[in-house]
Order: sequence, then C-alpha cells, then structure tokens
Amino acid sequence: RSEEILDWRAANILIIEGTYALILERTDYTVFMKRTHLDTRGNRLQRARSELELSSFVEEVLAIEHGIVAPLANLANAWVEKDYSVTTSLTNS
Repeated sequence: RSEEILDWRAANILIIEGTYALILERTDYTVFMKRTHLDTRGNRLQRARSELELSSFVEEVLAIEHGIVAPLANLANAWVEKDYSVTTSLTNS
C-alpha cells in the first residue's frame, strides 16, 4: 500500500483512475468501464512487454478481480460500454 499527500486545493477537478476507485468515499461522480479482461486481451497482446503479462496466472488473477469489481458497477453514475458509448443515470448520484 502506498500513500501520497497532494495539495489540490486550487484544482477544480480531480480524476482518480483505478480498479477500486468506485469505493472511495466522498466522490461526486463515478464512471465504470464495462470492458472485461477478456474484452481487453487483444489490446494486452499488442502491447505485451513480456510473456508474463499474458500468462495463465495473470489471466486467473484478472478473472478473480473481475468477479470482485463487476458488482461495483451499480455504484457508478455513468458506464462506458464495451463499444465505448456512455450510459448515464440521473438517479444514481
């Protein structure tokens, strides 16, 4: 675990990207990416810097992580669909 203290008082917006960003407290707006590890495999193949990135172990970890993260989608205000279109909800704020 790492921690960094930032002075962002002058900022109008702060974007936090990460697998578990949806569970952060005091967020104003959240976005969930619906693409899964299976959907992004082709991209990972293209940019693979080592064979390890595409190993069966990594695939298993990504599958487990997907099972943990997918239920968090209901916490989002907007969803980026697999085709990159965006769906929003005014009732989920």
